This record gives sequence, C-alpha cells and structure tokens, in this order.
Amino acid sequence: MKLRIFSLVFLFSLFLAAPVLAADPHLTIKDPDAYSAKFISQSIADPITMEAGSSKTVTVKFRNTGSATWSDKGNHYLSAYTVEPKYRASPFAGKGWLEKNQSAKIKGTVKPGAMGELSIVLTAPTKIGDYREEFALAAENASWVNKGYFFFKIKVVPAKKVSAGVKMVEPIPASVVPKVIEVEPYDAERVLQSKKNIDVQGGDQVKLVLSFKNTGAKKWKQYSLLAPELGGNLAGDEVQGSFSDESWASRRVVLEKQKIVSPNESIKETFYFRAPKEKGEYIARFVLQADGNTIPDAVAELQVDVTKNAPLHYKEPKLKSDDIAPLSLYLLKEEPYIRVGVFKLEKPEKDTVNFVSNESDYDVISAESTLYTIPKGQKVELSYKGAVYHMKAGKKTFDSSVPLRFIPKDNVHAVFSLPNLERTIEWHKGLNFDAYRGRMEYRITDDRKYAYVINEALLDDYVQGIAETSNGTAYEFIKAQQTAARNYAYYIMSSGEKYKNGHFDVVAHTGDQLYLGYKSEALRPRVVQATKDTRGAVITYNHAVVITPYFGNSDGKTRTWTDVWGGSQKPWLVSVSADYDKRDKKKMYGHGVGMSQRDAMIRADEEKLDYKQLLKYYYTGVSIEKLFP
Repeated sequence: MKLRIFSLVFLFSLFLAAPVLAADPHLTIKDPDAYSAKFISQSIADPITMEAGSSKTVTVKFRNTGSATWSDKGNHYLSAYTVEPKYRASPFAGKGWLEKNQSAKIKGTVKPGAMGELSIVLTAPTKIGDYREEFALAAENASWVNKGYFFFKIKVVPAKKVSAGVKMVEPIPASVVPKVIEVEPYDAERVLQSKKNIDVQGGDQVKLVLSFKNTGAKKWKQYSLLAPELGGNLAGDEVQGSFSDESWASRRVVLEKQKIVSPNESIKETFYFRAPKEKGEYIARFVLQADGNTIPDAVAELQVDVTKNAPLHYKEPKLKSDDIAPLSLYLLKEEPYIRVGVFKLEKPEKDTVNFVSNESDYDVISAESTLYTIPKGQKVELSYKGAVYHMKAGKKTFDSSVPLRFIPKDNVHAVFSLPNLERTIEWHKGLNFDAYRGRMEYRITDDRKYAYVINEALLDDYVQGIAETSNGTAYEFIKAQQTAARNYAYYIMSSGEKYKNGHFDVVAHTGDQLYLGYKSEALRPRVVQATKDTRGAVITYNHAVVITPYFGNSDGKTRTWTDVWGGSQKPWLVSVSADYDKRDKKKMYGHGVGMSQRDAMIRADEEKLDYKQLLKYYYTGVSIEKLFP
C-alpha cells in the first residue's frame, strides 16, 4: 500500500518558499497607541465541533496593551466585527450579538495592562461543513484595535438523530415518549473549574479544583488527568515540565484513579501545579482521559501570569518518577538503525558494486567474523556468483556464503560511496546520489532474483538525508515534515513485514520516502538542522507510535483512513479542514490522508504555528514524544 506521493511534491514545494500574505486582514488602525491588544486564549480549542442548529459560547481573552481603557459602555465600547470581508453577516450570529456582523460587547471595564473577556455565542447553521469565522476587535466610533484579529475554526456536524426504534406520534406528549439519542461511547464535559486566571510569582504552588461529568454511553473503569501541553508560554518559548508539582504521578500525568464512573456521574478532583520559574504569561492546560481515551471536550485551561521570577534559591520539584528516568522519558533506550534498500541490481550474477570509504576504516563482516579491514579511501569490488559472495581488495580476494556487511570502525556516522552505481534526480542535474552514512550490506533477495545494496543507518542520519521538502520553506514546517518522516520510517520498520524478501525496512525512492543520503544534506542544510532540532521526536496516540501518512495537497479537506483504504477507523486520521488548499481552490494531489504538505507550509508561514501545533492539527489527538535520547 502506497501512503504518499513524494517526488513531484518536492518539485512544487520549491516554488513555495516566497513570502506569502500575513494572516491578519488589512484594517486601518486610526490610533494604535491607544487601542492595542494581545491575544491570550480561547475557551474552546479549534476545531470547534458543533451540531447543526446547536449553540456554544466561546470566550476569547485579550490583554489591553494600549493606553485607552476598554469598556462595554459609552460611545467607544469594545466589541468584535466580522472581517474577511469586513462587516459580512455571519452564519453563526445568534443570541447576544449586536448585529449579524457584530458580536456582544466586552465584559465590564478593562484598564491598560489588564485582561478582558469577550464571550461570543455561536449558533451553528444547518449546512454541514468546515467554517472559518474571522473577527477583529474595534472601539466603536474610534478605531480598529491593533492586533485584535482572531478567528474560529468550526466543524458543523449533523444533529444527533432520534433512534429509529422510537416512534414519535404527534398527539402524544413528549414526556411520554422518550427520545433515544446516539451518544458517544466516551464523552465528558467540564462542570467546575475553581480558577480561570491567576497572578503569581515564579515557582508558586497553585491549587486547582476541577469537576467533569461523564456524558458518554460507557462506564469508566479508570480515568487520568493529563498535562500534554506543558511548557508552552504565550511568547512561544518552551519551558518543558514547568507546571509539574511533586504530587503528580509523572511529568505528564497529574493523577490517575481506578474508579467506576457511570454515565451522568461526576468526578471532582483537587490537585496542585507549580507556576513556571520565569516571568511571563502562560497557559496551563489539563485534559481528561478515560480508559485510555482522550476526551477533546474535557479540557481545562488556566491563564497563569507570572509577575516575578522565582527566588534564586528555588529548585523545581523532583518527582518520584524522575528516579525511574532518564530512560522513562524515551520510548527506546538508544537510537535504532534502519535498513534502506538504496540500489537494486537486476542481474545479480553479472553486476558488480564498488565500495569506497570516505571517512573511516571499515570492517568487512561475514557472519560473525571479520574478513578484512578496508582502509579509508581504498576501493573494493563486490560480486555474487554460484551462491557465493566475492570481494576483491587490491590483490586480495575473499569469498563468503553469507551476505557481506561493512561497518565503520570508529565513526558511526562515517560516509561511504558507491562510485560505479548511478542514481540521478531530474531536478538535480549533474549529481549522482551515491554517498551514504553508516553501514552497508550487499545481499541477494531470498528468491535470488535481485541483489540489493542496503544502507543500514542510524534513524536520524536517514531522516536528514530525506528530500521530501525544499531548503527554503517555512522552518517549522520543515521540522514537522522531518518528524512525520521519522515517524513513518519507525512505524514501517517496526512492522518488519513490508520487504521481508529483501531483508530491509524501506526503499530509498517514493515507494516509501525519497532518500538521497549524504549529498542531499549539502543541498538542504536547513533540513539537516530541522532533523537535529527535532531529534528523536515521534508522533504517538495513547503513547504508541502510529502511522502518519502525508501527501501533496488536498481539495480543501483531508480524508479519513477508512475513506481511502477501508478497514477500521484510526482516530488520529480524521478529516480536517485544509483552509489554504481550499482558499486557493486546489484539487486533490495524493491520497488525502494526514498532513497536506502544501497546506501545512502555508499555515506555518501565515499562522506562525510551531511544528508540534502543525502536527497536532493534521493528526487529531496525538502527542509528540521522544523515541530515543
């Protein structure tokens, strides 16, 4: 099964490095010094899922960074107008809106430096689909608010239907005939949150009380409270583990309970977290998980304003789980090797392979024995005939009944070349991609039809030699692409089933991922750096590495796994809106499952998302974890 289209994707990605328009609409800010804002948070994360005809209240928070006081009274009250285009009638306008193009007013008085809340009641239209509702803050009769732009991504789904087994007859009172509603197996809603925002000193311990109601059909046997977004501050910096308290089960798990929770029953938990050490504005985010199922709507977010750095003597809490680490921080103890079929020889008893070490002496291994050590720079010739492998090194010859392996003596990242084999790419004319890092194996397939040159490389050496994107695209997209590529490779190699006949994990062409090796590194230094900056990062669902396909571009939305390949649904591969493909009226190019490379490139540039945010947008409900140190 082919999960992506690669080579041509790379061609069009070369043309996407040019600057694109900013996401904010072009509005005339008459008085930016007086009216200015900084976006803080949104109460329901995008995409906001709504049933047709239903209503939800979304509260957005902004800090007043201007000199004028905001108010819900007077001639210059603050509200939000629809934009893109300006003053359009919103299909979500409803209760509390001043007009169909104007939201309710901001709550109360918000002085300079303070934080204000704007609550918008969204009423979903009857038309099913993905929407993007864009707004901008405005002081009435005065000015648009500088940096007051925001938007909601909304997914309108069909209203839950009455079960066909219940017959509704008009004259019978509704109270007599119960409505049987289709209910999600695992669902919950937050019914209590003791704090919404706090001002604290760095390192302070904060008490929080949360309550959730089981609104699903299933009885829970166990539940956990997770902190999957630890460390994100509003400036975009990472402060990994900065909210964890010594009372937590681990750096990511706040608490775990073995307890039966029936449908319509509520739970209430009191716990503590620590404010980050450094002064700044942060969002603490906590998510409920029941029986291993993360519940997207059961989320609590808390605005944490650290007004002063922690005292110099402050030490971050030590957790009991830290004593089990550092290996517990990683899924593997060490970086694995991946076996890549880089050259296929159609006539194994006639073709030969020349091997040259560029950076290290290489040991030639037959079974468990060392036949010969190749000095750096020496060329050896390999062949196969009569079920025997042959090697010629100068005047010396060696024979082996088993495949020959070439292992660098003192540098696991050493480069070797295969000068008599040709591998060219149309868009890199004049270059022969014949150099690779790490180990090599010369092997006949089990059916003896072909010979393969297999490059056995450390996983990240392989990833940095992949050429699935250009050097000039948005850097956070490159990081996302390299993480997805690493993830795909590890998932395929872990299955061990795809190329059993050839005894390797992946091929070097677009049947898997376009791997050009060492010479690609020189052409794409930002790709190499992105690989280093995301070292070992993989995409997990319930702590398991999962398949993460990607493709060229969509027609405005991605497809589910089942839509394209059938079988059981994969909950992280659901359909999401590809807004920039839709905006530019693109047609589907590729299978459509997972990340649209084109949409992600533009999203990274226009929305300034980091690589984790990009991946979590296209792969629903996933986490980014470290595979190896």
